[in-house]
Amino acid sequence: LAESQQGSLAEVELTDVATEPLSTLVDSMYTGCLALSPSNVSAVLRTANMLSMDAAEQAAGDFLVEHLEPQTAIASLGFAEQHVAAGARFRTLRSQVLSFLLENFEACAAEASIVELPEAAVVELIGSDKLTVAREEVVLDVVMDWVRHDAENRLSALLQLLPLVRFPLFTGTPIRLVAESELLRQSLP
Repeated sequence: LAESQQGSLAEVELTDVATEPLSTLVDSMYTGCLALSPSNVSAVLRTANMLSMDAAEQAAGDFLVEHLEPQTAIASLGFAEQHVAAGARFRTLRSQVLSFLLENFEACAAEASIVELPEAAVVELIGSDKLTVAREEVVLDVVMDWVRHDAENRLSALLQLLPLVRFPLFTGTPIRLVAESELLRQSLP
């Protein structure tokens, strides 16, 4: 680190580094074992990236992906997106989490946190040809719930999102769309 070159410092103070993930990383250098858990993996991944500990960063990223669940996938996507500028590992992580969301969309859509996704992520998910759903109605439900969650700010996105819903794949008339006609009228310019 650049700090080690400053004068005759016997110690280097690391700022913005949490004690627990740093301790986990230092322990791994002595033991050869990186102690990861769902509760510490994000912090260890972030710290390993900051300290350019590539093997630990790779291991933490792999651990996070291996332990993805519908309950954690949306938060994991947000985490990866926040850190995507930090390097290739986070870009790969984002891609892997996105793949998990696409393959497990219905289970992930059942989570309340789905409405917290940013607009770009919703567009990317529902617009993907890799989106896996048994019924396309689930996609429409997600779109409408996402818009309704913050209608004041998201209403304008409805006109961009609705064309991504594959209406010809519906098993019947999209009754919910008719029920939401007021929301649709409000979205028109």
